[in-house]
Amino acid sequence: MSQSEAFQGSTTSSQAVLPRVRFDYLDGLRGLAALYVVLFHIYLDCGQLREAVIPQILKIPVRALLSHGSAAVGIFIVLSGYCLMLPVARSLNGQIKGSTLNFLKRRARRILPPYYAALVLAILLNLAIPAQLILRMGSHWNSGQPALTSGAIFSHVLLIHNLNHNWAHRINPPMWSVALEWQIYFLFPLLLVPIWRRLGTAVILVVTCLFPLIFPGNEGDSFYVTLFTLGMLGAIIGFYREPSLPFYKERLPWGRVSILFGIIWFVVAVIHPIGTVAKGDLLLGPAVACWMIECSRSIVEGKSNLVLRLFELPQAIALGTFSYSLYLTHAMVLAVVELCLSGISMAPLVKFSVLVAIVLPLSLLFAYLFHLIFEKPFMSSPAVKALKEKQE
Repeated sequence: MSQSEAFQGSTTSSQAVLPRVRFDYLDGLRGLAALYVVLFHIYLDCGQLREAVIPQILKIPVRALLSHGSAAVGIFIVLSGYCLMLPVARSLNGQIKGSTLNFLKRRARRILPPYYAALVLAILLNLAIPAQLILRMGSHWNSGQPALTSGAIFSHVLLIHNLNHNWAHRINPPMWSVALEWQIYFLFPLLLVPIWRRLGTAVILVVTCLFPLIFPGNEGDSFYVTLFTLGMLGAIIGFYREPSLPFYKERLPWGRVSILFGIIWFVVAVIHPIGTVAKGDLLLGPAVACWMIECSRSIVEGKSNLVLRLFELPQAIALGTFSYSLYLTHAMVLAVVELCLSGISMAPLVKFSVLVAIVLPLSLLFAYLFHLIFEKPFMSSPAVKALKEKQE
């Protein structure tokens, strides 16, 4: 969801919100997180890089910095909770605009067309490559094999493939998180917002922290519900006009708390080089949520800082506009490049450098073209476009 969508006002009194504020850093953060996912999957395809002959002093930080793709997915989920909750938190009545059905229609329009287009492309790619050559397409793409089983295809069509480890990474491995987020969209209006409205901010936090224990899910998926809710809480604390919230918003050192959680997460990342949510990425949720509260407060007050300026760079913001397309398509580009280079013997470090030099620009170009065709036409509904034109 683009940050510009998150701040749309409403013309009805029951759904009125505060004047719009543009937080461009959210798009910048989303774009750089997507770029990191590409680097992470290149790193996975250079598995021997972890044992490569590089100075020992560099091994630990390189391994810790490049081996946490699940952390980027966690950031996407926190951002999603934050952006979807913003219109609710900024409204006068704390309600989702329109009905639950309309909310799900808006999310379907935004998420599903690019998803199904990428799914078709991935299926065609798997069909086009002979079985004996698929093994040359890199370890990440091969984690999605055998791709074209009936269970894998139908589960992807229904967006339930993340619920079974035999389907989760098939066809196009990164797509497991799209199914997860799609399922969270149903929890948001049917469970998370009603619990918050009826029982309060503290209760919704407790409920979602217990959620992974009640519903362990596949590969720790339930922990992402907690991350999504932490994003929601960031928007609530930052903008909802509950009597006690301004005290916490103004008095707590959100930036320092964010840094503390970030340091703890990084220490865990060094200990567990291939991270999972259960091993430590859950710590990234409060770090990101607290940082967004601090940044949003700074923007409203007309302040800035070095990190905020980094995510507000025009290049980062532009990348954020097609980050979803980049996430959906980059594995296919990486697989094709791996196939083309499969006959060339390279040392792991050289291979990593070559893949970065080739795959990054090709992935960005392909993703942008894909965005123009399959994503951009669905980014705003006709009603939102009309509202934008009226406001301008």
